[in-house]
Amino acid sequence: MSSTPHKKNVVENSAFQAEGSIHIGDITYNFNDKEVKIPHLLTNNIPSNADHILGRDTELQTISTHLAQNKPTVLVNGIGGIGKTSVAAKYVATFGNQYTHLAWLTVQSSVAEAFTNDLVLLKSLHIEQDVRQLIETQRLTDAFKLVVKKLNDLNKTLVVLDNANNPDDLITHKNLFDTAKCHYLITSRTQPQEWTIVEIDHLPPDEAIKLFQNLAPSVLASKEDLKGLLSKLFYHTLLIELVAKAANKSKISFITLENIVNEKFIHDTKLNKHAIKTGVSGSFENSFKRANVQKYIWFIFQSITSIPDKSKELLRAFALLPIATSFEEDFLEKHFQLLDLEECVIDILDDLVESGWLNEAVDKEKTAYKMHPLITDVVVKHLDINANYADKYINHVAELILFDNAEPSHILHEKKKNEPLAERLVDLFFNENTEGVSMLLHWLSWLKKQLGFFKSALKLSKRALQIAQNLTHIDEVSLFERQAVLGQIYKSLGNYPKATDLLSDGLLLKLLGVFDKIFGIVLKTVVYLLNLDI
Repeated sequence: MSSTPHKKNVVENSAFQAEGSIHIGDITYNFNDKEVKIPHLLTNNIPSNADHILGRDTELQTISTHLAQNKPTVLVNGIGGIGKTSVAAKYVATFGNQYTHLAWLTVQSSVAEAFTNDLVLLKSLHIEQDVRQLIETQRLTDAFKLVVKKLNDLNKTLVVLDNANNPDDLITHKNLFDTAKCHYLITSRTQPQEWTIVEIDHLPPDEAIKLFQNLAPSVLASKEDLKGLLSKLFYHTLLIELVAKAANKSKISFITLENIVNEKFIHDTKLNKHAIKTGVSGSFENSFKRANVQKYIWFIFQSITSIPDKSKELLRAFALLPIATSFEEDFLEKHFQLLDLEECVIDILDDLVESGWLNEAVDKEKTAYKMHPLITDVVVKHLDINANYADKYINHVAELILFDNAEPSHILHEKKKNEPLAERLVDLFFNENTEGVSMLLHWLSWLKKQLGFFKSALKLSKRALQIAQNLTHIDEVSLFERQAVLGQIYKSLGNYPKATDLLSDGLLLKLLGVFDKIFGIVLKTVVYLLNLDI
């Protein structure tokens, strides 16, 4: 490597040499006939050890290859907490000795302010006073350009820009990054178009198991059992980290933890009893904060409250669909119409993809969209989704799965295709007491009974009847239908006493309902004949 990277700069002595590739230490430059020493580490919080960060070798190599091909900017993209910052940290710790200078900046509000607010960086570049004067005269853009220019004047330099989650902000500065002389490694939940992107997905199962075991040594389980548990956490880096630490802190056994995740995901009181350190994942600015699991997950995703109202409505509607499933444009447009949303929603969907709330899957023919299960959970918990909101859609899905043996047009395997839609709604609203939920449970239990899944049908049918019995306005015929289906399920399970009780009670209800209707007709006729006004 030449010691004179630019004609106007002269690199002189250094503290030591790493692996024979570059000089690391204070580097002396000659700017305009004035010698200036620039440190190797331009900012604080630059990672030097990545032993605690498991795997991600493929992603690191991809980043290295992109930067080696004279692509000055690589954007590391993925859902919040998936491990973007960890990948950037491991890249710096692994490849940092190939750079003359390193800087790590975390975006709190805007890209420009991240560059101009870091006092250590400004002192390292000897421009602290110049930048302060520009900011005092409200010339933030000029101050930002000055910092970037000084970085470009240096020999081989890597700048990590962490947590840059505003797509408009990134796009504004795209040309500046594309023409930079130094390398920029940007972590972001967003996917701005026409950027070099390295996607960070969930952890491979073996790495997820190692991470959990390292953080929760007191939670004993086989690898196969852990694999099953961590799949319920979507192999999400931060989620595994938080749950493991919480379980270890609260001395939760594996069996108890498994039940907690299966029943309440991350929202159980035992799991959230203690505040825990939230380090390893997340921006270095926040790595030493303490919080319980669900509060920290909300901290990561709370920006959802500031997105446009139309975008929120689409996310709410999307959260009613089966999780981790891709849906094509045509299907989604019809789905959104059922929830009284406008027909032309593709532009909003694309915006949600670009801002990181949805994923897009493109094949040769059609475009499809998918929401990460963790984002789905955030939407359900924080954007006010309940059975009353979804009532029209619940009734629609109930009609889709309604199977009548006597109706020739009803084909069982065709009805089964809509079963996932109904099961998702059951997961969301099983404990809510509305007529629509009762009807959905009723018809889903009948469908499962026809398919031979008697135990799951029993749970659904019992709940459907319970809701109906608690409703004051439901008619006797509907009660009879629910009792009759429950009786049929008990009969299929061989519980004939239960089946007999329900079917006989149901028949009495139906007879009473018919009697009430006849009596009402007779009474109205008599009143009419007597010419009385009621």
